[in-house]
Amino acid sequence: MAIDYRVLWTDSYSKKTLQKLVNLKEYSIIWKQFSQNSGLGEILEASEDFALPYFVDGADKKKFEEFSLDSLSEIHLLRGILVGYFDQPPILDTHIFKLKSKTILMDLQKHFAFDTMENLILNISAYIRNENGDDTSFQALLAGSEICPESSKIKFDCCTDLYNLLARDQFHDKGWGKKKLGDLLQQIEISEINTEFISQIDRYREWLEQN
Repeated sequence: MAIDYRVLWTDSYSKKTLQKLVNLKEYSIIWKQFSQNSGLGEILEASEDFALPYFVDGADKKKFEEFSLDSLSEIHLLRGILVGYFDQPPILDTHIFKLKSKTILMDLQKHFAFDTMENLILNISAYIRNENGDDTSFQALLAGSEICPESSKIKFDCCTDLYNLLARDQFHDKGWGKKKLGDLLQQIEISEINTEFISQIDRYREWLEQN
């Protein structure tokens, strides 16, 4: 997929500091604008101009802020789609992005040689958790549960991140989080989950009943 990586607009997220976790990388979401008539616009059959989210952290974020980042790559786009899926940046309309996000992810799945969309989302989310914390990987998995709604494994990992955030009292909206945790747990097909993790599902349910 030939993409013009020139950055036209940015949205930097202020992340909460996790006191018990160290060396987590702060990140920014960069929204790159594309013309409907661009090469990518034609490939995606976009009905109007649109924007896509790119995720930068660590050294790339520093370079971007210093105007020294040479280019954005497929991995920036992949993480940006998952973490920025529910973003609502000012001025920009994201509905074309939402409509085309799965198509783009299918292309990226081939690019990174993952056998399934599910494995792509699970692996990239695990990487994001390690680099940026479980509040960020939760966003990626929540997006994954909407993009790939048939995956109980994605929903289980999403529940795990959400449970941990709630249990640490580090989720921004506890009422919404508890409801979402309950909804996701109901959607999980136990037969699709590794048997060694089933006890965790029971623990999440027990926690909800007690809280």
